[in-house]
Amino acid sequence: MKSYTVNIPGFTIGGDDAYAAIETVCATYGKTVAILGGETALAKARPALEAALQKTSLEVTDWRMYGKECSFANAERLAEIPTVADADMLFAVGGGKAIDTVKVIAGELQKPFFTFPTIAATCAAVTSIAAVYLEDHRFDRAYDANHPPVHTFINERIIGSAPAQYLWAGIGDSVAKYYESRLSARDRSILHSNQVGVTLSGMCAEPLMQSAVTGYKNAQAGKTSEALRQTILNVIVSTGFASIFLEPDYNTAVAHSLTYGLVELPQVETNHMHGELVSYGVLVLLAMDGADDELAKVYDFNRAMQLPTCLADVDVTVDELEPVLTRALQTFDLNVMPYKVDKEMYRNAILALEEYDRSRKEVIGA
Repeated sequence: MKSYTVNIPGFTIGGDDAYAAIETVCATYGKTVAILGGETALAKARPALEAALQKTSLEVTDWRMYGKECSFANAERLAEIPTVADADMLFAVGGGKAIDTVKVIAGELQKPFFTFPTIAATCAAVTSIAAVYLEDHRFDRAYDANHPPVHTFINERIIGSAPAQYLWAGIGDSVAKYYESRLSARDRSILHSNQVGVTLSGMCAEPLMQSAVTGYKNAQAGKTSEALRQTILNVIVSTGFASIFLEPDYNTAVAHSLTYGLVELPQVETNHMHGELVSYGVLVLLAMDGADDELAKVYDFNRAMQLPTCLADVDVTVDELEPVLTRALQTFDLNVMPYKVDKEMYRNAILALEEYDRSRKEVIGA
């Protein structure tokens, strides 16, 4: 048997006081730090970060905007800047693209990095995987930094004050982790790491759905609450930790493959968020799988969250499905499934969901 290693980051959650842990957590990794992030993220986080850093022995060599895209060219450019290249450690401040850019830099320079998410749209802040794009914004490939951040500092005040649609999309994406990993692992003799991942993914279902509606409303109002904290933790930490333990083939399934098909349509790519589309894909997954009870539960949740429940909600018609399904079947997301998925199964599941949506809306008068 081959050996394997699983690395998971530590994390701190709080308000601005979350950054007070920087000295204790980071001191053993060196004396200098370069801080990179998005323009808006740095503007929002810098006052609290500077206040916390003044109480540490760390010297900041650079505050720098990462750019506009997580690309290898951009990461290489940043990595060649002396104030970045010579720093003992890197801080990544912002959303997924900013954090993923720092992952690439840290991986190539073999530096420890720490994350400071300012939105909760994905689990990027706790994983080692970066989604890398070309300069023209087309997807390039996934990059593995070989280690996740050492620690993630989650400031719920900053996240709670960000545009609430980021959290909304993050919730939709996170719920899929449970349903996709469970489906992919069905009828397979999975071992410890994948078992842990599937078990952890359970936090992305019932516990997340219990807090998400209230947490999202609190985020819309710009106020912190226990419900918001639990929602943020499940979107960033539970989803991310499950992803770390799961092999890639168990991390995804029908919901994500359909999402990559849907974004082939320009109106979808332009007007809809990734997690929003994934949440619709979960309903299609459950319709395809004949999981009626789970379909009813997630449908009700999507309605409560104003997440999509039918094709019209994502600006797609039945007549536009052909290129969507063709692309969906080309993705790696369907590599491990308990049954072979074909175009007819996808179409039938989507049409079944359309009928289910119509019948439910007739009952509730919506």
